[in-house]
Amino acid sequence: MSTLPKALGYYYLTGMVVAGGFLLGSEVLKSSPVRGNTFAYSGEPFTNWDAQWYQKIAAQGYDYSRTSFSSAVFFPAYPMLGRLVSRATGLNVDYSLLLISNVCLIASLSLILRYFQVRYPEHDARLGGYAVIALTTLPASLFFRVNYSESLFLLILATFLLAMAKQCHPALIAGLVGFATAVRPVGVALIPALIVHAWRSGGRPAARVARLAYLLPLSIWGIAAFSAYLYLRFGDPLAFARGQEAWSLRPDESPGHRLFCLLTFEPLRSIFTPSSGAYWYNHEYHHSLVFNMRVVDMLYFVGFSGLVAVGAWRRWLNGPEILTSALLILIPYVTNGYGRTMISTARYSSVIIPAYAVIAHLLYKVEPPIVSALVGISCFFLGAFSALFATWHVII
Repeated sequence: MSTLPKALGYYYLTGMVVAGGFLLGSEVLKSSPVRGNTFAYSGEPFTNWDAQWYQKIAAQGYDYSRTSFSSAVFFPAYPMLGRLVSRATGLNVDYSLLLISNVCLIASLSLILRYFQVRYPEHDARLGGYAVIALTTLPASLFFRVNYSESLFLLILATFLLAMAKQCHPALIAGLVGFATAVRPVGVALIPALIVHAWRSGGRPAARVARLAYLLPLSIWGIAAFSAYLYLRFGDPLAFARGQEAWSLRPDESPGHRLFCLLTFEPLRSIFTPSSGAYWYNHEYHHSLVFNMRVVDMLYFVGFSGLVAVGAWRRWLNGPEILTSALLILIPYVTNGYGRTMISTARYSSVIIPAYAVIAHLLYKVEPPIVSALVGISCFFLGAFSALFATWHVII
């Protein structure tokens, strides 16, 4: 049975919450006095914040600087697809990127429902339904519907997990992982699970090593191609990493100091430390703790880490799922947690499909009226953060 009709239903119903939030924000809320960079800004709410950078890349290409904001820190697959769709359809770049995001989201939901059928055949359709409801109603899910790369990465991850569950050929999976590294650098988090899958595919040890010898280069083709482009264009193959220096919100510190802060969870504690520059109160002029994205970032990090731990403990997740999920949480924390003070953690975590499997298992044991109440609360916050995003509040 096709999962596409159900995916379209979930997409439409939860999309109405985001659309309502955009409308509410545009008509009722006062626009934030602080805005991000704008490049040929059209005024559409789905083009705010990082969406402006993707639009610029799709329309004009890349620029690079280590001392000021530059587009080299954004990976190419999403904006380049936007350029291709724009040229093929005649749509402007903004609407091409919006089309890609929403088509990818619909496809992702369909594949996730199918993944749950394959992965958990002992459960009925409610399990996959609960997972998709959680994925599309938690606050950070709004990024799947705007001009951000999250929905494209989600589609690749859903395809990756389904291919693993169906024991597809390792070369196909390696190609998917390589594509993931062209969408976001955290795509490398999928490589260890690929290695486990390839090793378990059978054969003598020598044959397994030989298999990995060609799979590993294939699994990084995206980031390798982008590095080659950056070297040819700017003379720096690591421009995507070095360019992050200009985006840091803290002065550069020694590696030892940064490591100590990460190990003691200082980036999380600093959000609630009044003397810290990362203090939540300083990053939104409305000064509301409940509707502050910095707090949501912290909750996603703690919550999704806990969900993965519970999934491992209850054996709802297998080894590759645990490994992939843990790396999708840890890599952004290690690379951006200190310098960027946990900003965008909720968005980065929103793609972790196995975490929604744990949520689904927990909801499966709850009475339907309670599930409905929880979904209603989640939809309220999704609509509220959508309204804030539409009016340039710091929802990034």
